Amino acid sequence: MPLRGYLAGLVVLFALGAGAATLYGRAQAQSDARDAARADARFGARLAARETGAGVKLLQDTVAGAAANPGVPQAYAHPEQCALAFGGTDAYTTGHVDLVRTDGSIACSSSKRRGGYQHAPWLGRVLRGRALVAPAPDPTTGKQVVLAGAPVPKLGAVVAVFDLDGLGPSLRETYGGPRQLEFVLTGGSTVLTRSADPDRWIGRQLAGAPSERGRLYAAAPVPGVGWRMYAGADEKAALAATRALDRRELTIILAGLLLFAGAVFVVHRRIARPLERLSGEVRAAAADGTPRPLPVAGPAEVATLAHRLNELGEAVAEKERLQLQLQQSQRLESLGQLAGGIAHDFNNLLAVILGYASFIARRAPEGSDDERDVVEIRKAGERATRLTHQLLAFARRETVRPKVLDLTGVVLEMEQLLRRTLGEHVRLHTTLAADLWPIMADYGQLEQVLVNLAVNARDAMPEGGTLTIDTENVSADEAYAAMRPGLAPGRYVRLRVSDTGVGMTPEVVERAFEPFFTTKPKGHGTGLGLATIYGIVTGSGGHVQAYSEPGLGTTFTVLLPATDAPVPAAADPAREPRRGGGETILVVEDEAPMLEVTRRLLEGGGYRVLTAAGGEEALRVASAHAGAIDLLLTDVVMPVMLGKEVAKRVAELRPGIAVLYMSGYAQSVIGPMGDLANGNAIIDKPFTEAALLDRVAGALTATRT
Repeated sequence: MPLRGYLAGLVVLFALGAGAATLYGRAQAQSDARDAARADARFGARLAARETGAGVKLLQDTVAGAAANPGVPQAYAHPEQCALAFGGTDAYTTGHVDLVRTDGSIACSSSKRRGGYQHAPWLGRVLRGRALVAPAPDPTTGKQVVLAGAPVPKLGAVVAVFDLDGLGPSLRETYGGPRQLEFVLTGGSTVLTRSADPDRWIGRQLAGAPSERGRLYAAAPVPGVGWRMYAGADEKAALAATRALDRRELTIILAGLLLFAGAVFVVHRRIARPLERLSGEVRAAAADGTPRPLPVAGPAEVATLAHRLNELGEAVAEKERLQLQLQQSQRLESLGQLAGGIAHDFNNLLAVILGYASFIARRAPEGSDDERDVVEIRKAGERATRLTHQLLAFARRETVRPKVLDLTGVVLEMEQLLRRTLGEHVRLHTTLAADLWPIMADYGQLEQVLVNLAVNARDAMPEGGTLTIDTENVSADEAYAAMRPGLAPGRYVRLRVSDTGVGMTPEVVERAFEPFFTTKPKGHGTGLGLATIYGIVTGSGGHVQAYSEPGLGTTFTVLLPATDAPVPAAADPAREPRRGGGETILVVEDEAPMLEVTRRLLEGGGYRVLTAAGGEEALRVASAHAGAIDLLLTDVVMPVMLGKEVAKRVAELRPGIAVLYMSGYAQSVIGPMGDLANGNAIIDKPFTEAALLDRVAGALTATRT
């Protein structure tokens, strides 16, 4: 959306926000006005109820006092001399008071009308005791009234009434206040009176509080009589005061909207238009694919923004490239942890398989089917061992024994093997520097890197081609290292392997080092070759990258850190494994099958063997054994107690004991245990009988010297 659209949206949002604020303010003001009206209605209802109750009580007390007056019998005896007057109260101004005989006739009355109460339904109640009746018909006037009566023994009763049709308007006039409250007086569910149109309402049934549109009612009980007073405020009148406020708010909002629209117009003229021109320049630069200055006419801030956009574009491109490389590295690392864990457990299984295969081989007659079967078992085990080494190298969990090497010498030693691996249809060409700096690396891992790259190249040249291997010294400065994430500036030896094969697309190159990713048909590749190379090289502090184009071939460039240490002389040829002379060895292994295989291999090699399934048991055996224990052979990773702790605590019980570790991986656990470069401190699983006996003999010899 263009900036002008956003500016227009801001105007709309301002208008909507102002409208919403106005509506909210109006609703809140109306709510406050209604609350104030209800509060006034509650006050009026309570005041009218209290005064009505007081008036009724006064009326009852007056009637009772009159009935008990000693002069009342004289009035019955001489009615012509009787003079009664009805004074009423604040709210009860119309009514009359009568002396009624027992037959219902009137002996004396404050009213000029004449009549009687002979057929009044309430007459019996009044003659029997004090009574309050409402609404009740007044036979003398025909109106509905509130009647209070008290008996005069043997003569009749004093009866005072006040008219209900006058009570309602009187309540509004007396207690209505500025809001002109509407009053409804009920006795139970019967309307006693109402301030508006009382004649039509008196005696009607009302199930609950009055519910009239435009009225806000509140209620209060009339004390002492069980009546209920309702007071209702005019809602329309209560809300009238808010209209003036609405008009003022609307005027302010319209003025603010006009000012905001003017400001938006200025922003559009001075900023939006220059930014649109700047956007056009950015699109043109993006279409060209090359960064270029973005000169834009307009305010200085816009020109500065163009300059910053140039810098930001370059920074964003670099950040995206580094982020993609980081994501790939993190993905490989997480998959490597999974692969390393699987390989570790698999090594224990392979050690058991190869151990028992050697036991069967001893018993199998030469040339028999059993001997051939054992050979095939060993071959399968060795292939599985190589696969687990690939997994461990990729996961950086293989026990690595680096030493100073000459990379050119390694390539020359492997040249014949590589030629056999490539086959006759692929030519091998080498260009090796004679003055290469020494490197610190594991010889076996370097072999694996070269073989994996050669196999990968061979598969990329099914019709034949050329594989070129060259080596060279490289001094990486900060600029060189910055282009290769994870590489630190310094001295490196470069190994470059190029083929003339089918090449790879950029999408394939991006995923080339992912484990289990392969473009080969099912059954023709595990997808671990390049991933293993990545794990080996990056684990040694180096860097590996691939460059390829479809139809032109692929080049893998490996950088390995150089060292100042000299290349040692060639090692002595391998000797036959030495048998033991009855020495005692304590073997600690938490896997029962592995423990049994190791025991049998050592006993077959001339040693006495003590076994323990864990650290605690090893300590008990070392403490309880009466004779000497010459060597502790312990697994590195075990539950409860690691091999390092086992060796430490056994050495406290058996000072001077030789220690040999065995492990399927766990370089991070083994590393703190000391320098493993001498070759006698640890043996990798799975191991052969010869390797185990040779390493045990070496550990015993090293301890004696």
